[in-house]
Amino acid sequence: DFPDRLDNLVKSYISSKWDIGVDPQIGTNLEEQISQDNFDYDSFRTYYLKVTEGQSRVVNRQLRQRLYEFETPIEIQCSVRSLSKGESFPQLNNMINELLRIFGEFQKEEIFGIQGIMLDAISPIGNDSPNKSVYQRTLKITLRYWRGDNSRP
Repeated sequence: DFPDRLDNLVKSYISSKWDIGVDPQIGTNLEEQISQDNFDYDSFRTYYLKVTEGQSRVVNRQLRQRLYEFETPIEIQCSVRSLSKGESFPQLNNMINELLRIFGEFQKEEIFGIQGIMLDAISPIGNDSPNKSVYQRTLKITLRYWRGDNSRP
């Protein structure tokens, strides 16, 4: 089994691989740095990554070897609050580009038990907030891994 929930493992992996030269940085300063968690964006942060684990599915069974291959979708929603009218969002693009670099360079077992990561989709920039000041883009990835059946026949 995994040592933690998959979304928490992905958050830790993102934090460990985030390049120090990318603006904004991952940290705890709510105005200048990226916060990350699995709850919805609130108005206190300027930059936020919401990492959400989806429903896992079995894609392959090898009954004789008692192995199951799983795919679990992970959605990473990048949110940026606009600070002025007509502002462009280079930080939002920096966040997406850094996530693409991190997951594009993934090597087998860098996240405990994960054999591979597929990049699925990137949403266009959107603005669904009620006050129209928060802009978002979403990166969807799929984690692939194998699990053995430890039950006795």
